[in-house]
Amino acid sequence: MPIWESFKTLFKKSPPPDVEAELESAAAYQAAEDLDAAAQDYLRILSHYPDKSWWYNKSLWEVLEETEQLQRAIAVLERAHQQVGSVQPTIALNLAEALTRQGEYSAAISHYQAVSYAKFSKSYQQLVETAWTETPLSPQFIIIGAAKSGTSALYSYLASHPKVLPAVVKEINFWSDRFHHGLPWYHTHFPAISEAITLEQGFMTGEASPNYFAHPDAPQRLKQAYPNLRLIVSLRNPVDRTISHYYDRVRRRQEIRPLDQAIYASLDGNYTTSEEEKLAQNYLQQSCYSANLKGWYSPFTPEQIYVLKSEDLLTNPAAMSQSVFNYLGLPSHQLRQYRNYNVGHYPISSAIDPDAETQLRVRLQDYFREDREQLQDIIGQVLTW
Repeated sequence: MPIWESFKTLFKKSPPPDVEAELESAAAYQAAEDLDAAAQDYLRILSHYPDKSWWYNKSLWEVLEETEQLQRAIAVLERAHQQVGSVQPTIALNLAEALTRQGEYSAAISHYQAVSYAKFSKSYQQLVETAWTETPLSPQFIIIGAAKSGTSALYSYLASHPKVLPAVVKEINFWSDRFHHGLPWYHTHFPAISEAITLEQGFMTGEASPNYFAHPDAPQRLKQAYPNLRLIVSLRNPVDRTISHYYDRVRRRQEIRPLDQAIYASLDGNYTTSEEEKLAQNYLQQSCYSANLKGWYSPFTPEQIYVLKSEDLLTNPAAMSQSVFNYLGLPSHQLRQYRNYNVGHYPISSAIDPDAETQLRVRLQDYFREDREQLQDIIGQVLTW
């Protein structure tokens, strides 16, 4: 029986699941190390909701990989793609992610290209009609981090500029986790507009992947590929960033420990699993800004790295986004509105009492004090965090 037919038979009597409940169920199975059951939950979600943005859900894809269920996911998404009859970007991007993880790069690339063409045909119809080629552009700028520091808002402001041609997804994560996919796979995330035309008319493209910031190999990889690249770094009070990162992992169902237990374990190096060690690196390493920035100032010149504070972006988004436009050589542009993006709401179940949180913040302040002082020397700015 073909893969799709067997899958359809398995779920044909299933009513559409509640997405949040199904994700909670999958997370519970993962925590219990019942990956087969978790995979069934994820496949059911994909079957009923193929047009949601699943390419960002790392847990979903890792479970499907480990249980060798990627081909089933591909069958589900291909079926949904065929039923639509045209390029539906979200389904196509989910399918491209599944094909990428299966190692079917040529097929994945064709879907990324199709999404890029469809998106730009709507926004830049004349440019696409006259200047679309077979060779995608290379990025002129990248927002490299830090995570949970306003990068989504900053990238959305940049992507709204009429002279910026955004990538098909915000976070490609190529120069850190996905380098093994190869440059052709990376480049296909960018529009295939004639480079001569973009230079003549002042267009540029770029992406934003916050996990580049703390990755030890990303700076040299990028410098070797794009020696004239412009980098943008958004930094947030490291204590707030660390706590925000914890709650982000709670929302993603990757963290189940209470806030104080998770952060103190990270500070003290008390890990019981390899996953907890990875979380500790996320919480602390990405908040050590001076240590990470040094890795970028080694291959790149100071003129190629623009540093701003996310607090300034939040309180005065028009002025700060304009300063980034100026840095990139873009003309002045005012957005109609400056939305906040990825504003998290802390789950009540993970909260701790105010006194305990105050003590935790003091401990984190002490942990980051030396790094913050070194950061001030690097950027030449007094920080009032």
